Parts: sequence; C-alpha cells; structure tokens
Amino acid sequence: MMPLSPDDLALFVPWDPSARRVRTMAKASVHVLPPPRPNRKPYPFVGTIVFQGMAIYVENMKGDVRSGTDPNGTPWEVTMPAHYGEFAETRGNDGDAIDVYVGPNPLAEVAYVVHQKIPGTEIHDEDKVMLGFDTAADAEACYKSAYTIPGFFGGMTPWPVSELRSVLHAGSHRRLDRNNRTSTLAGDYPAEAAELPKKDVGP
Repeated sequence: MMPLSPDDLALFVPWDPSARRVRTMAKASVHVLPPPRPNRKPYPFVGTIVFQGMAIYVENMKGDVRSGTDPNGTPWEVTMPAHYGEFAETRGNDGDAIDVYVGPNPLAEVAYVVHQKIPGTEIHDEDKVMLGFDTAADAEACYKSAYTIPGFFGGMTPWPVSELRSVLHAGSHRRLDRNNRTSTLAGDYPAEAAELPKKDVGP
C-alpha cells in the first residue's frame, strides 16, 4: 500500500452534490487523471480517478487485456469491462487495498459490494466494490464478465455511496471487517482460505 503524497491528499475533496461542477459532470463520463507520484513498482498504476470525493488508483483501464496462466497451466485472457483499481489508503479484510471497478456513471448514488468467494467453495475470499453503475444487474454483469470461469460471485450488497465515502475517509490503513459498522463491506477472512491456492483467472 502506497503512502499518499500531498498531491494525492488533495484528491480527497469534500463532495457537494449540489455544486455547479457536479451538475456539469452529469453529462460527462468518468474522467481518468494521471497516476500518483511517485508511482509503485512493479506494476505501476496507469491513472487516478476521483469518484465523488474518493481517490482510486487505476491498475487497468476499460478495454485493457489481462492475461495469465491458471494453476493447471491453462492460459487465460480477459478484456477489462470497466476501469479497475483500488481505493487509495484503504485495507480490506484480506490485508490489501480494497479493489474497485468503476462504471460509466460518475453520479451513481449506490455502490455494489461483491462478496467474492474461492471458486468451488463457499469460502469468502475478498470484497470488490462496483461504482458508477445504474443498477445492481449492471454491476453484477460487469463483475462476472471480468472472469474467465464462473464461481467467484458470492452475492452482492448495495451501499449508499455517501456512506461508503464516510467509511473510506475515516482513517488511513483502516481494516474493514465484521467487528465494526462496515460489516457488509468485508467479511471474515477464514484461516482455511490461506491454505487454498488462489486461481489466477482474472482481476
């Protein structure tokens, strides 16, 4: 997890949905800004998105092609259905920054939190946030299209973006788990999950 620079901190601006600049955005798509400075190595971020006051570091742009090989030696390839990255200065239940897909609507008022599981099991793996989608169906379809095999989707919880923003701005390096009010954003990370290989089949 990268520390925020002064320039990055400026991205966490107060969100006023009545502001003129926000009303102007209603006709615009999600805008991608330059990546953070300094950038991480390896796998540098390719951009930054400020979504309703939340800073997101972009790992892959919509349309990028990701590829790899699964544990069985089978190659996979997927075209990213949306911008994909992580919320700056956050920590999910798996210890890493909270992952997020960003859809086309910069004014969407509801976020959808996908509870990802390890395929072939009912073991919770991690959560991924879907922002910028008009409906739950759109968010679910986008998430599922980012994987080459089924079995990752373990349900989804809608969250008001305003509440999500408050949680993420509560403090740096905050761990999100079932022991606080963010219970629907992240679940327990079971010890048995660490014993199972994660399938390299997508984001």
